[in-house]
Amino acid sequence: MLSIRSLALAAVAAIVAGVGSPVAQASPPTDGLLYVGSASTITALSPETGAVQFTKSPAIASRDWSRLYSTQSTNTATVLTTSDARTGKALATRKLAPNLGLRAVSDDGSAAVLSENATTGANPYEPTPRPTTTLTVVRTGQKPRTYTVMGNVEPEAFSLSNYSLFVIEYSPPTAPDRYRVARIDVVGHAKVLKTRAVRSNEDELQEPMRGTARAQTMAPDGRRLYTLYTRDATATEPAEAFVHVLDLQRERATCVDLPPEFAASPVGAVAVSPSGTRLYVVAPAAAALAELDTATLRITRTARLPEPSTDTTVRATVAGSTTLYVATASEVTSVNLTDLAASGAWYVPGTVTGIQPASSSRTLFVSLTDRVLAVDPRTGTTQREFASINAGRIDHVAPALRPIVREGDSVQCAC
Repeated sequence: MLSIRSLALAAVAAIVAGVGSPVAQASPPTDGLLYVGSASTITALSPETGAVQFTKSPAIASRDWSRLYSTQSTNTATVLTTSDARTGKALATRKLAPNLGLRAVSDDGSAAVLSENATTGANPYEPTPRPTTTLTVVRTGQKPRTYTVMGNVEPEAFSLSNYSLFVIEYSPPTAPDRYRVARIDVVGHAKVLKTRAVRSNEDELQEPMRGTARAQTMAPDGRRLYTLYTRDATATEPAEAFVHVLDLQRERATCVDLPPEFAASPVGAVAVSPSGTRLYVVAPAAAALAELDTATLRITRTARLPEPSTDTTVRATVAGSTTLYVATASEVTSVNLTDLAASGAWYVPGTVTGIQPASSSRTLFVSLTDRVLAVDPRTGTTQREFASINAGRIDHVAPALRPIVREGDSVQCAC
C-alpha cells in the first residue's frame, strides 16, 4: 500500500479562491503559520506560541498552501468549502451530490475531483474492490460533471494543464493485487471514460505490476511527483527499489533505479532541495543515502548513514542548500550536503512524525505524535514545545505530503 510536502512555515500568497463559487480574493499574509496534519485534519498553529488558529476537517490543501479545501456531508448534499489558509476564513462554498469525498485539487486551484463513498484526503493506495468508479470533477465557473470510469481507480493528481487526471488503476478491479499509473482525459462531455497509459519510454510502466510505495514528495514548483517504492524478489527477478517520477507538466513517467541495498529497506524517505535540483533518498535499514540530479534523473552520489535502523518511522527534509535532516524513531541526524557526511545527531523525547526547517536557520520544527517541538538544530535543544494542540495523532507537519502508511498486506501497490 502506499503514501503532501514537508513541515514548514507557510507564507501564503493571494490567488483566486478556486473551485468554490463565486471567485474571491484572499488578503496577503503578514506572517506564517505552522500546519499540523492528523489523518484528514489540518490544524493551523502560531509558530511562536503554538496557539491553535483554526482547524479544518476533513481537508486537503493546495500545493502552495494558499487554500484549504474541506467537505461536509449530509444525507442530501456534500458541501465543498474553499478557505483562506492564512485565516481559515471561508471564501466560497459549493453544494454537490451527497456522499462525496475530495481526492485531489489542481495546482492552480481551479479544478477538483471527488469520488463516491470516499473520505476527503483518503489514501489512494488503499483500493476498494469495485468494477467501475464514479468521479465528479468540479471546475471554477462550470457545472460539476460526473463520470463513470471503466475500472477501479483512485485519483492521485491533476496534470498542470488540468486536462488529465492521473490515477492509480487497480486490477483485477474486484480483487486488486496489481496496479499501474494511468491517466484519464477529464474534458469533453462523455460520461463514460476509459483509462489511458501514461507516456513513458519504459514498457514496464505501461502494464499492471506489483510494488509497495514507501515515501513521496512534490517538486517545489509542482511539476513533478516523486515516489520511492520497492518490489519484493520473485522466482525470476531480484528485489528492487526505484523512484517513480511523474511529470505533471509533460504528462510522462520515468523510473530511476536505485542501488540494490535500497530494496532491502521496508521503509524509506525522500526529500527534495528547495531549488528542486536534487532529490535525496534514504533507506534506513541499509543505512543508505542517494542523491539524484533531477535534471538528468541520474544518481550523482551515494553515502552511508552512521548506522542502520530497523525503526518503521523515518522522515527527511533539506534545509537550504547545506543540510539534510534524517529522523528515524527519536534520533535526528544532520548530513552535510557538501560531502554527504553525517555532521551530528541528537534525540527528542518521542517518535518523530514530521521534520522541517523554519524560516530561521536556528530553528527546526519537529513533530511527535502528540506535540510539536521548536529545536535548535545545532545542539538539539528544545526552544519551545507546543503540546495543547488537540489535533489527534499527529502524522506530519505541512506543507508536507502525508506519509504513505500501509494498512495491510492484501495488495501491494505504489504510484
